[in-house]
Amino acid sequence: MATKGAKMPSAADVLRIAEAEVGYSRWDDPLPGTKYGRWYAQITGSPYFGESGVPYCAMFASWVLAQANVQCEGFPRAVAIDPRDGFNRMVQPANLQPGDPLGFDWDGDHKGDHIGITIARQGGTLLIDTYEGNTGGGRVLRCERNIEQVTCGVRPYYDDATSPAKDAGKLDVDGAGGPNTITLLQQQVGTKDDGVLSGQLYSEDRYRRNIWSVDHVDEGSGSDVVYALQCRFRAKGIYHGNMDRCWGYNFTDAMQRYLKELGYYTGGFDHDFAQHSVKALQMALNDGAMAA
Repeated sequence: MATKGAKMPSAADVLRIAEAEVGYSRWDDPLPGTKYGRWYAQITGSPYFGESGVPYCAMFASWVLAQANVQCEGFPRAVAIDPRDGFNRMVQPANLQPGDPLGFDWDGDHKGDHIGITIARQGGTLLIDTYEGNTGGGRVLRCERNIEQVTCGVRPYYDDATSPAKDAGKLDVDGAGGPNTITLLQQQVGTKDDGVLSGQLYSEDRYRRNIWSVDHVDEGSGSDVVYALQCRFRAKGIYHGNMDRCWGYNFTDAMQRYLKELGYYTGGFDHDFAQHSVKALQMALNDGAMAA
């Protein structure tokens, strides 16, 4: 809780901070990558996000929220949002309010392609004003978008009375598999804890869609923590895929079966590591149940 009399962070703070970033260009930045990517690389411990060429729209929104000291379900993050994330505080496009992060779908496939921050809906029109990073040729801009391109939004915790309680050292059980979730998994399994699943295959993203702290550098080289769990699951007779260090179809099936065996997962074996599966993993991690 905030100190009595202290000003709570607000949507106005988020918009003020975002407005101050308008005009930033990745091409004018004298350092590698972007200021938002370098920040994200620092908090996750993964240098990949600070490298040149990494899309930064989600990291821009995450940076703005962090600078305003605002909590938001699923943030910080490095990828777009869409309804498949299943956030508890997800809002429909028609209900967006100033300061809400929002996702866009450019190609009509119902998957998130981009992130911005809501400024305001233009009354009586289909237009919405936003702040966005990594747009207009790699810049931060104030934009005007069509609401029909918006997938969903997420309502931050602007009121401290509704902010989630946070036990020291515990994950928020929010179904968003970000850096904190991956770091704790790596720590319990006993591998390098950099908060990122490295070397993953683009073709298998759909099997772990709520695990978003992933990079594809050296695609197919894989992750130590995935390999360690593949070994564990194979020894238990629940993993039947390749020992390829990559989280894909067979690995998701094995992870769901393992979490059900531990008593955390109650869904079916659908090869889709979405919100329900990630929540089960987060609960298991909070109890230390993934330790070898």
